Amino acid sequence: MGQIWVGEDGPDAAFERLDLGTLNPGHPCVAQGRVYFVADGAGTVANVFSCALDGADLQQHTCHRLHYARQLSTDGQSLVYQCAGEIHLLPVGPGLPVGDIGTVAAPASEKLSIPWYGPQAQLRERFVDALDFLQDYWVHPAGHSLSVMCRGRVFEMPLWEGPATDCTPIGSQVQCATESA
Repeated sequence: MGQIWVGEDGPDAAFERLDLGTLNPGHPCVAQGRVYFVADGAGTVANVFSCALDGADLQQHTCHRLHYARQLSTDGQSLVYQCAGEIHLLPVGPGLPVGDIGTVAAPASEKLSIPWYGPQAQLRERFVDALDFLQDYWVHPAGHSLSVMCRGRVFEMPLWEGPATDCTPIGSQVQCATESA
């Protein structure tokens, strides 16, 4: 069970544990005189909560029902966290008293749209030259289709239009194949 300890900075500082009831807090951060943290409690997924520096005035700021809020952080003016692979921005401000979530709408967090400029060359489809891997081929006796064995797989394709069809069962490879009419 997580705990949050609050105290003054210095060599003789005394710290006190915040009483958060059944909440299991994590990732605490302080913004505008309140301690914000992610917690799961009462059988729910983790959401963003806050309390005063003395542990009083516990408030809930988000109401995620399917995915946990994680990795809460702040710059002192706003909060940012991750939920279900999305980055959310939550302004620092009043929440709802714990217990009111579900009966009243929680303050809304904003999903941030972050463009991804990853290595495009690695995300592209790659096509190999089939001729380098051609093992065998058969022309249908009527001349309307072709079967090809390439890289241990058999493909059948019409000669004039339509896609190639993979005839090899999933998870297997072919070493020798013959065309039957």
